[in-house]
Amino acid sequence: MGYYANRAAVELADKAFRKWHYLAPVCAGAAAFGISQLLIRIPILNQILPNFEWYLTLPYTSPILYGLFLAFTAGLFEETARRIGFGILGNRYRGFGDGIAFGIGHGGLEVLYVLWMVIQQVLKGFPVSPLGLAVTLLERAGAMGFHIGASVMVLYGVCKKQKRWLFLAILLHTLLDLCAVLLTNLWLTEAIVLIFGAGFLAWAVQKRKTWPDNEKLGGKHL
Repeated sequence: MGYYANRAAVELADKAFRKWHYLAPVCAGAAAFGISQLLIRIPILNQILPNFEWYLTLPYTSPILYGLFLAFTAGLFEETARRIGFGILGNRYRGFGDGIAFGIGHGGLEVLYVLWMVIQQVLKGFPVSPLGLAVTLLERAGAMGFHIGASVMVLYGVCKKQKRWLFLAILLHTLLDLCAVLLTNLWLTEAIVLIFGAGFLAWAVQKRKTWPDNEKLGGKHL
C-alpha cells in the first residue's frame, strides 16, 4: 500500500514539475534583467557615475567612447546575469526550451519597463504619437528576438562548457546597443534592431538541431 502511495505521489509531483517547468526559467530571465539593469547598472549610471567629472564630460569630449561604454556595460551586465541565472537554475534547466523561456522572461520584463517609461512620459504631459508608440513596440519585438537568441547562446555555452559563447553574446550585445546609441537615423536604427533580432532568433531555432541529445527538451532530462 505504501509503495503505491509513494509511486502515485512521485508521479503527481513529476506531472506538476513538467507542467510548470518553464515558469522557473521565465522568472529567472526576468530576474536577470531586473537585477543586472534596474538594480545595478542603471543606478550606477544615474546616481554614482555622475559624481565623477570624467563621466559628465565624456559625452562631449568623446561621444563614440561614451556610446561604447554604455553599450559594453549593457552587454557585460546582462549577459553575465544570464550566465549566473542558468548556473542558479542548475542541471534540470539545460534544455533548448529553457533557453527560449529564459529569453522570454528577460525580454518580457524589459518590454514592461520600456512601456512603464512611456506611461510616465504621458503622465508628465509629454506627447507620445501613435507612430512613436508603434516604433517603440517594433523595436521591442526585435529586442525580444535578440534576448531569446542570446539566452540560447549563453545556455549552449553552459551545456558545452565553452566560455566563448558567453564572450560572443557580450560582443554582439555591445555591437547592437552601440548601433542604437550612435545612429541618428531612427528608421535605420529600428531596421538594424529588427534584422539583428530576427537573425539571432533564426540562429537559436537552427541551434536546436545540434543541441546535446539529452537536453533537447527542457524538463525531460531529469
